[in-house]
Amino acid sequence: MKRIGLLMGCFNPVHNDHLDLAKTVLNQNRVDEVWFIPAKENLNIKDKKLITSEERLKMLNLAIKGISNCKINPIELNNSRQNYTYETLKSLKKRNNELYLIIGSDNLKTFDKWMHYEEILENHYLIVAPRNGDDVDNILNNNLRLKTYYYHNKIIKLDFNSSNISSTFIRQNINGTKTKSLIPQEIRNYIIEKNLY
Repeated sequence: MKRIGLLMGCFNPVHNDHLDLAKTVLNQNRVDEVWFIPAKENLNIKDKKLITSEERLKMLNLAIKGISNCKINPIELNNSRQNYTYETLKSLKKRNNELYLIIGSDNLKTFDKWMHYEEILENHYLIVAPRNGDDVDNILNNNLRLKTYYYHNKIIKLDFNSSNISSTFIRQNINGTKTKSLIPQEIRNYIIEKNLY
């Protein structure tokens, strides 16, 4: 049985923090593969600058080229409607893999508000990457709903130094020099060439 790390999001656009996070999870032997799962849209934030799924897939393919054990799974894009995370995990579980949902500590703060979050934690694992200087232990110890899962090893704290890159910042500054170190050059060139943002 393979351990599959799931990195879900709009990837609008994919950036170095996404890629570094995937590499870190693999290098620390938390999972055997990382699957990037692009969303149809963000259920919480209606992104007015969300480009087409085809363009986001193209950038993801360019981004992970040459990174071992990283794949793209378009399961959410192929659905006729927007899925909640627990529904996507349920569909993927049918393949009999062990699933690890990879999230940032910013999402951990509201994870117990996610639809059927208990079902996610009872059947799968959560890998949490610190962001914005968050203390993951502190977040978990102050949330009684999540604390139990943490002590039963269903929630794994990742040793990761996030650059706290924002896709919004990249979109707003794509033509400036500030974004050169935030996304792979090939992705930046593609965005500018296609005038995506």
